[in-house]
Amino acid sequence: MLLGLKPEPWMGPMEQEILTKIPPGENVTRQEIMAGYPKGDEHKSLQRDLKNALGNLERQMLVVKQFEEVAGRRRRLSLFHRVEGVYPPLSFEDALEEVVRRMGPVKASTLRFYVSRSFEDLTIALMNLENDGRIAKVMALVPEPEAFFCAPDEVDQLMQPRREDRTVRILTQSDPYVSRFIWEVRSVLDRGWYLPIFKGVDPIGKVLMFKVNDYLEIKDLHVPTAYLDEFCEAFKVLLENHAAQLVDVSVLSNFNSEPITSLDSTTRAALEGIGFKVTGERMIRGAVVDPQPREIAERALFHKHHLHQSTRHENEILALKQVDEIRDDFALRGRSELYRVDLKSMASAHRLHQGINLRGHQVWASYEHFQEILAIRNQPADEELWDIVEFFSSHSDPNLFKERHALSQSEFRKLVQPLIRTGHIVQDFRGGFRSVFVPPDVDRAELRKEYIRKLVEKFPVITLRQMTQLAGPSFKPEELKAVLNSFEEDETLIKGFLIEDFHQVCWGRKELLKEAKSIPSIRDFVLPPSDPIAPYFADIMKERFGFGSAYLVFRNAEPVAAFKANTRNKIIDVKDYEGSEKAWRIVKEFAWEHQMPLQTDLRIGGKKLQ
Repeated sequence: MLLGLKPEPWMGPMEQEILTKIPPGENVTRQEIMAGYPKGDEHKSLQRDLKNALGNLERQMLVVKQFEEVAGRRRRLSLFHRVEGVYPPLSFEDALEEVVRRMGPVKASTLRFYVSRSFEDLTIALMNLENDGRIAKVMALVPEPEAFFCAPDEVDQLMQPRREDRTVRILTQSDPYVSRFIWEVRSVLDRGWYLPIFKGVDPIGKVLMFKVNDYLEIKDLHVPTAYLDEFCEAFKVLLENHAAQLVDVSVLSNFNSEPITSLDSTTRAALEGIGFKVTGERMIRGAVVDPQPREIAERALFHKHHLHQSTRHENEILALKQVDEIRDDFALRGRSELYRVDLKSMASAHRLHQGINLRGHQVWASYEHFQEILAIRNQPADEELWDIVEFFSSHSDPNLFKERHALSQSEFRKLVQPLIRTGHIVQDFRGGFRSVFVPPDVDRAELRKEYIRKLVEKFPVITLRQMTQLAGPSFKPEELKAVLNSFEEDETLIKGFLIEDFHQVCWGRKELLKEAKSIPSIRDFVLPPSDPIAPYFADIMKERFGFGSAYLVFRNAEPVAAFKANTRNKIIDVKDYEGSEKAWRIVKEFAWEHQMPLQTDLRIGGKKLQ
C-alpha cells in the first residue's frame, strides 16, 4: 500500500550500485554494504555520496530498516532489507482506496499528507474511485458544507443518528486523528506545541508538558474546572503511559496559568488524588524533594569506596581484598596508604585471573567472579570454537594447543580472542588460559538482581543513566529501573531530587547521606579512568571537560580539571589538560604518590606546566 502511494522511484548510478549489495530476502548491516569502498580522509566525498545514496534508497522505500536485539548490546542492530523487486506495489488507486477504508471519512485536502503525488493525480484518482463505486462522497457541516470520502459500507452508519462520544482524551498533535484537524484545533487552542485535550470531538484545553532528562516538566494545564475530574482520570493514564517508558516522575508548576500555591482546595484535592504532592511552589508525582549539597553526596561516595583519607586501607593487600575487580595499579593505589607490591606480583598469591568484565574492560578478579559475570551475560560460546573451551578446561598451556594444531601466535590469538571477549576463557596468574563454566545450580535471574543490589548499595546517590554506565550493556535500562523500583518499594532507596542544582531523578540511601555530614572534608586527589567508579562521573567529564575518558582531578570534592596521559615506561606524560591551572599541584602530588616522573609539553595561559 505504501509503495502505491509513492511516485515512480528515481535511482542514480550510486543508488543502483548500492542496491546490488543488498540481495533479496537477506538482511545486511551498513558495514557489510560499505565494506568494499575505501575509507579515510582522502575518500570523505565518496563516503558522503554513499551515505546520501543509501538515504535516498531508504526515503523512497526501495530498502527498509529492520532492528534486531543482540545479546550483550544495549542498542538494537540495524539491518537493511530489500523491497525493490521483491514486494510488488499496489496501483495508486488501489492504495488510495485502502487508505480511505482504514482512515474512515477524510477530506481530499487531508489525503495530500499521505500521498507523495501531485494534487491533480489525487483528484483524478478520487474521481475514478467514486465513479467505480469503490469509495463514496458524503457532505458534512464543519461548519460550512464540505465533502468527505469514505468506504461505501460506512455511508449508512454516517446517516444514522448516534449518541455523541463525550469522553475526555489527551492526545498529541502528531496523532492521526489530531493531524487531520490540526488547523481547527490550533484556531481554538492557539498555536504552538502542546498536548490538546478533547471532550468528545471538541478541543477544550491543553497540556504544556515536555521531558527534561528523565522526568516530565509540566509547565501548565489549561482545562475547564467543570471537566476537572474527567481530566484527572485521563491525565493519570497519560502519566502511567510515560512511566512505561521509564519516565515516572512529574513536576507541575501551574494550573490554568496560576501558580500551584494559589490553587483552591477542590483542584488541589483532585490533583493529589492522582499522586501529586505539594512540595514548595510545585507539585511532584512519584518522587521526593530533599536536596543535599553535591559535596556531601560525593564525600559519602568516596568514603564508601575507601578513597577518603579516613577509610583508605593500610596497605595494598587489604585494599585488594575489598574490591571485586580491579584494572591496574592506578586504581588500587588510591585505596591504600602504603603501596609496596604491584598488582601482577599479588596475582599469584591471591590466585587472580585476568578477563573481560561487563563493561568490556580487562580486569583482575577471582575465578568465581568471572563465573558470575558469565552467568549474567548468558551468552553461549561459539560452537566452532568449543574445542578450545574444552581444551583449556583441563590444560592451561597455550603452547601445547599451538603445537597440536600447528598454529602461530597470531592465528591462536584470532581464535581465542572472541572467547576472551565473551568471558568463556580467562588468563590465569601464570600466563596460561582457563575455561570458565557457570555452576549448574545457579539462578540467573536472582544472580542478576543480586549483582545490581551490590552495585547500588555502594553509591549514596545514583541516577538511572549512571547505573546503566556502571552495570554495562548486559543490563537493559528497563531491567535496572525495575530493580530500583523494587528497592524503592521496600524502602531500601528513596527516589527524587536529592542533589542541589542537579535536575535529574536520583535514587539514594538516606542513611548514607545523613552519615556523610559528620565525615570530614576529603583530600585533593586524582581519580584515574581505570577506577571502578570512573563511569559514575562520565557525564561530568563530558559536559565540563569534553573528555570521554580521562584522569579527573578533585579539589574539595569538586571536579576542577581533567587530563589525558600516557603511562608508558613508568612516566606520566600529560598530552591534554582541561580545567583550572591551580589543579596542576594535585597532578604533581598524584605523580609523586605513584613514584612516577611527570612530564608535559602543554601550556596554560601562556605558561609551560612544570
